[in-house]
Amino acid sequence: MSHSVTRSLILFAFSAGAIGNAISQSGGSLDRYFPVRVGESRTYSVSREWTDGSGPNLVNKHSRSSYTETTVGKQVVNGGLEFFEIRRTPGASIHALCSGDPWEASSRAPDETEDTRYRLAVDHSRIYVVCDSKELEEMKSSAKKDEYADFVFPLRLGSAWGADAATLKRKDHMYQWIVAKSLQTMTAGGHLYSNCYEVDFRTLPDDEKRWLCDGVGLVATEYTHHGTMNHYRVELTQIK
Repeated sequence: MSHSVTRSLILFAFSAGAIGNAISQSGGSLDRYFPVRVGESRTYSVSREWTDGSGPNLVNKHSRSSYTETTVGKQVVNGGLEFFEIRRTPGASIHALCSGDPWEASSRAPDETEDTRYRLAVDHSRIYVVCDSKELEEMKSSAKKDEYADFVFPLRLGSAWGADAATLKRKDHMYQWIVAKSLQTMTAGGHLYSNCYEVDFRTLPDDEKRWLCDGVGLVATEYTHHGTMNHYRVELTQIK
């Protein structure tokens, strides 16, 4: 599953503090913190800084772009497991789910005319990002485990997944997804959200952070390479 990847909001009432109630002690549920709706489109802005070239020819570069993801279909299989098909335009954004490693892909140029399609597999407590046909068949036929999940609910401070049992015991909490913070409010894409969680995945030498907010879902993603500069931030700007 991908660790890499990452939307004027016409959703509910996006005024200050308008979304959601206080984060409950039971944690953030899947339906509140990662809603998936057929026909819905989410647009994300991307800001990026990176270093290009080598030796004396190193150049710092900056870019801004956007992409839109639309949920175009749903299929229920294997005892109620739901598969949602997602279409992304332009298709080659390196900052989104199922885009590959953001460092290795840094030299790729987006194809502005191409769509990319992937699937989200959703059960009662987990979401798996399914990037290709091989993963799709594996998901349909095999038992599901937190080790392979991209998101596990309910979200609670300190809960962790996305790694084997030994890694989950690490005291430094590296090489695993972990719910690192709960936030009463946060701003992303020029909009104020309430009752959010920050989910982190830290390695040597990379960090990725995802923010999920009540009633909305994924509102921001940030990737940082600690070394030669490669950093991007993705923010939700529109839902329709």
